[in-house]
Amino acid sequence: MGNRRFQDYFNAASVCLIEWPEKAEKILPEPDIEISFNIKQIGRSITVSGHTLHGQQCIQHIKLK
Repeated sequence: MGNRRFQDYFNAASVCLIEWPEKAEKILPEPDIEISFNIKQIGRSITVSGHTLHGQQCIQHIKLK
């Protein structure tokens, strides 16, 4: 990838998944969508939140299908 900077991956044509965003929160842009996995006694639950208008629109589109 040559001299690509970390920030170069965050653009309108990319999907970036960050497993531990709190470790780089000062340099990451605001997430469009946040997915949280919560461990329960039996299984897991997932919470999906839209932080930007684009993220909220994506979630709404998924719910409609």
